[in-house]
Amino acid sequence: MDQIQVPDAFTWETTRKVFLDLGVTYSGTASPFYARIDIYDADPTSGGDLIASGGLRQGNPYQAVVTLPVILNKVYLLFRPVQGNIQMAFLNVEDTITMIFTNSAVTVAPDDSDSDQVPDFLDDYPGNSALSFISYYPNIKDEGTFLVEDIWPYKGDYDLNDLVVRFRYMLITNRYNSVDRILGRFYIQAVGAGLRDGFGLQFDDITPDQVSGVSGMSLQQGYIVTDPNGLESNQEKAVVIIFDKTDNILHNPMQGSPFFNTWPGIQPGTSDTLMIDIRFSQPISLSVMIPPPFNLFLIQNMQRSIEIHLPNHPPTTMANTSLFSTGDDGSLPLTGRYYLSKINIPWVLQIPEAFMHTYEQVELSEGYLKFDKWATSGGKDFPDWYQDKYGYRNPLKIYH
Repeated sequence: MDQIQVPDAFTWETTRKVFLDLGVTYSGTASPFYARIDIYDADPTSGGDLIASGGLRQGNPYQAVVTLPVILNKVYLLFRPVQGNIQMAFLNVEDTITMIFTNSAVTVAPDDSDSDQVPDFLDDYPGNSALSFISYYPNIKDEGTFLVEDIWPYKGDYDLNDLVVRFRYMLITNRYNSVDRILGRFYIQAVGAGLRDGFGLQFDDITPDQVSGVSGMSLQQGYIVTDPNGLESNQEKAVVIIFDKTDNILHNPMQGSPFFNTWPGIQPGTSDTLMIDIRFSQPISLSVMIPPPFNLFLIQNMQRSIEIHLPNHPPTTMANTSLFSTGDDGSLPLTGRYYLSKINIPWVLQIPEAFMHTYEQVELSEGYLKFDKWATSGGKDFPDWYQDKYGYRNPLKIYH
């Protein structure tokens, strides 16, 4: 990695944020009931996976910010009306996606057990008037992957397997497309380091008073202090510490070894799966909420003040900011530049699908042969570098 030249403006993002603005009009009297919109990454009849769902009716559009893979060029919209035929649209992915569906008037009132104006057959929670729809990240089936080099502010060996975490989010919304709660599923795929790290997430646009409760974390070491609602104490933003030490949720066949699923020929271990339940005091609109994967970060070797975040994601209040611009770090907080080296190399990557790490002490680019070209082109070439395509990988370098 020392040998490549990365454009200064490159963000290392594998995803992009897109605003959806979807509406409906009726040829007759507008319905008081909500229709349903489902967003897929491809035609669902041909294996497309659900990304997001919500409600819309005349005068109440579905508006949401969603996170999509950079490599996704089109989305598939499935409009399910209260009455009439399902309508479909296949649209190019742009910064804003707009669509207006048309439908006939509703002549027969549908069953609505919880009286939330979402018909039972369109409602993911037909017996709960506060909940109606579910959206996902990356989608209903896949998991995202968090990869980190954990000796920031120094560069390390860039195998990016010091901590590898798989995750998926479910955002549960009401009929107004506001998030009532978030369920996060997390487990450790690999630990390729001698340090014993923690792991958390910060909601950069949510304050602690907006969260009524959090549960499901693994906090056993005593260095994390939480408020009654489960968030970490003394934080300006809402911060959830998911686990405070890797070992506490691992079942490692290499007894006494700090390494987990990174060496070839060793029996693989397993990780507990943590189901994190985050409940909000008042629902937060999808149209204004910063969407997943949120601001994920590592806590280095259980030293609470040393955090390693995704590129250009700010630290929490607890971080020791005096470490910026020391060692190999090139952060410039006044310009919003965080956790990038002096030569614009990150310590953390996030991949919007399941991703297998390289073996211990094997640079990521040795296993993923298009990675360097993606980086040096500023993301223009091979944005799909992480996928299993012909000529993209050296399987002898990748853990399996």
